[in-house]
Amino acid sequence: MQNEELRIGRSQLEHSRAKYADLFDFAPVGYFTLDQHGRVLQVNVRGARLLGVARAKLLHQRFMSFLASASVPVFLRHLREVFQGRARRFCELSMQNVDGRPFSVQLESVLAEEDPDEDRCCRTTVIDLTLRKKAEDALRKGQETLATMVEERTRELSESNRALQAQILQRERAERELQRAHTELERRVQERTAELLQTKQVLEAEIVQRKRAEAAHLLVLQRLVEAQEAESCRVARELHDQFGQEVAALSLGLNGIGEQLPLNSPLRPRVAQMLDIVGSVLRDVHSLVWKLRPPALDDLGLATALERYTAEWAKLSGIPVHFHNCGLDHRRMSSQIETTLYRIAQEALTNVFKHAQARNVSVLLEGQRNQIGLIIEDDGRGFAVESMLNRSPDAQGHVGLLGMRERATLAGGTVNIESSRGSGTTVFVRIPVATEPVRDLEIYEKNSRSIGRRSQHHA
Repeated sequence: MQNEELRIGRSQLEHSRAKYADLFDFAPVGYFTLDQHGRVLQVNVRGARLLGVARAKLLHQRFMSFLASASVPVFLRHLREVFQGRARRFCELSMQNVDGRPFSVQLESVLAEEDPDEDRCCRTTVIDLTLRKKAEDALRKGQETLATMVEERTRELSESNRALQAQILQRERAERELQRAHTELERRVQERTAELLQTKQVLEAEIVQRKRAEAAHLLVLQRLVEAQEAESCRVARELHDQFGQEVAALSLGLNGIGEQLPLNSPLRPRVAQMLDIVGSVLRDVHSLVWKLRPPALDDLGLATALERYTAEWAKLSGIPVHFHNCGLDHRRMSSQIETTLYRIAQEALTNVFKHAQARNVSVLLEGQRNQIGLIIEDDGRGFAVESMLNRSPDAQGHVGLLGMRERATLAGGTVNIESSRGSGTTVFVRIPVATEPVRDLEIYEKNSRSIGRRSQHHA
């Protein structure tokens, strides 16, 4: 039992010893054990790092070998006082590590309890004062600088006070001058305000006149477009109803003559040649009628007319056209809107054929509740839109773009063009429509009947 208790006690003692050894080694200050001659008997990790020497090499070295020459007498006196009494002693020293870097420290030493097996020694704590010294030096310099600044500032304030008094006098004189200038300025402002009011009234009158002139200009353009469309419709009907019928009758007559001629008659080749010429004339008449005013636009509406026109255009140009109709299968708009969209589509496709060098074209006709949309898109070479619109009126392609915008404006709509070189071109047309398509259809049919009566009268 005694052996077990002795083993437990020894284990606890070793544990405590190891704990205090860790506290000793890793303390934030340097711990030294010195003999009466100042030789190092023990040192912790922090103490060895302060001096920049391994712990094993520090043992039995003289502590004063790391002191500045001026601090050696101070240390010897400190050491002598420690060994002469048991009171704690303090002193500040200048040291340098093994690399020669100087630093300041504070020593706190006390005589160790005497051990009959060991020589007398003292325990010394070494605290690095480098940061505190730097802070004290900075504080002292700051105080000196502050005192200098206060003195200079006091002198500057005195001078500023004298200058300020002079400025106050000048300001009083300036205020009196400013008051006189303010009175004069108010008088001038009143006069200028009266002049500006008169100018404003003149400008407002000019703006009203200009708006009236613009409205009259738009009305004239609208009437001109309507007259052009009516004339195109009349010419188209005359070509179709009169000239076309006469050419068709001529074709039938030539065909009858050819059938009555003998097989070996020398006139049969001439008759066949004449039939080919008449057929070509009929096709030209049909194409001209289609360009002037396609019958499908009046009879079947915009969607069908555009679908047929794009198909015919694709045959003539050799460029595939993908036509899509959304929401306009059985819906009719006013004659103005249908004609405007049809003519804009014609102009856009003409520009594609002349300038775009496109491989594919898409035409989308979209009917919504309050507007009709038309989108013509190609994958051609594109162009700089702003540059084209800012060119002279007689420049190639300029008139067509302005014509499309002008037609849309007359119908209360807009035309937006997106294009860049090498990226194709997209034309967006938006025209507002009334929310009563039946009424639009009645107006459209009334206009169509009126145009038809005028055509019959001219025929």
